[in-house]
Amino acid sequence: MIEILNIILSSFIIFLLFNTKRVFFLYDENQDIFKNININIIIFFNIALFFSFINNGVKFFSYFIFFICLLNLASFLKNIKNYLYISFIIINFVLFMKISSDPSLAWDGLGNWYPKVYNFFLGFSFFDLIETPRPSYPHLGAFIWSIGWYISILDYEYLGRFIYIFFYISSLFLIIYKNSDSDLKKFALFFILLIISFDINLFKGYQEYLIFSLFNIFIYFYYNEKNQKRLSIVSLLIINSAVWFKDEGLIYSLPIVIMILLKKQKFLCLENLYFVSIYILILFFKFFMISKLLPFSELGGFSYEKVLNEIFNFSSFKMDFILIIYHFILSFFKYPIWMFVIIFLILPESKIKTNKIYKNSVLLFIYLFLINFMIFHLQDNKILEWQLSTALDRLNLIFSGYFVYFVYLNFRNYSSKYFLNEKSS
Repeated sequence: MIEILNIILSSFIIFLLFNTKRVFFLYDENQDIFKNININIIIFFNIALFFSFINNGVKFFSYFIFFICLLNLASFLKNIKNYLYISFIIINFVLFMKISSDPSLAWDGLGNWYPKVYNFFLGFSFFDLIETPRPSYPHLGAFIWSIGWYISILDYEYLGRFIYIFFYISSLFLIIYKNSDSDLKKFALFFILLIISFDINLFKGYQEYLIFSLFNIFIYFYYNEKNQKRLSIVSLLIINSAVWFKDEGLIYSLPIVIMILLKKQKFLCLENLYFVSIYILILFFKFFMISKLLPFSELGGFSYEKVLNEIFNFSSFKMDFILIIYHFILSFFKYPIWMFVIIFLILPESKIKTNKIYKNSVLLFIYLFLINFMIFHLQDNKILEWQLSTALDRLNLIFSGYFVYFVYLNFRNYSSKYFLNEKSS
């Protein structure tokens, strides 16, 4: 009974924390509940990054959290009158209970991420990660995990993973919430997206859903945000979060940069210069801080010499290509969202086919294959198949965040055309 009460309390803190109406300098009077929540989460991640570099950062950040929760109580009480928001709370709580019923960690969570979580939980900082396995692995997800653990009453680490589920569910509600559909249709579309993208095992210490959700949010903002300055700020905050969640966040977030730069009517403009300058600063800061833990010449376990040697290693090109294609296909069956991505790329709904999102989705799919081929072509041939079998499916899940909104629009328009006889977008 005490554990259930602790779960309820931890859940309540999460719901309070992200329920402010005004989102600092990103405030927009027309924002809906879930747009506010998702922007708040992204800002939260970036503030958390700052605290991760100081000793007792979790402790100090917890004071900030409780202060924000008090400020947000009125907004929470207002939002709880919303039927969809109540449903959102219930869905989150059900999944929280699912985690608590089996709080075990998977091998990657236990071997690579949990030691970092424990480092922060004990009051140490980023600079003490040198004592943990794979110290160069980005640490922001571990720091956020440790916060949820630290602010709980009972000493259970799994409470820190609730934020991962909350963020994932929030990003799905973001794209289904603000349209003219009936609540029934919204729920149907939400559960379709949930079923085709959800894997409970990836909430056992993995970081993939954090970046998946960031990319999902970016795509939604990219096609729906009219304020270009706000879009640029949110995109930079997303990029900064992604590169500190996983190494792959650095190369997988590159499409965000390209899409933002090309969105302007004039490519060579002052706004793009500002955006690129801040992006470069984000990367420089990441490399500079990582260099405090390992030689600057290495990132993600690859030396520059090895990268150059493998790029021009054409002797294994054919075999690598065959293996990667084979495991690409297998990964598409593991996460059904990819089956629908492929179906809708081949057979898009008529309005979607003439929409910019279709062309961009095709280009994103091509980029995914090329960048993943390069990533795994760099691997040692002796362990390539093992690397593909253990990592490619999760990398593809991360990148599928770019396609959630595309899949949603196709489902929505097809259902309106053939089943529900509602106006489609």
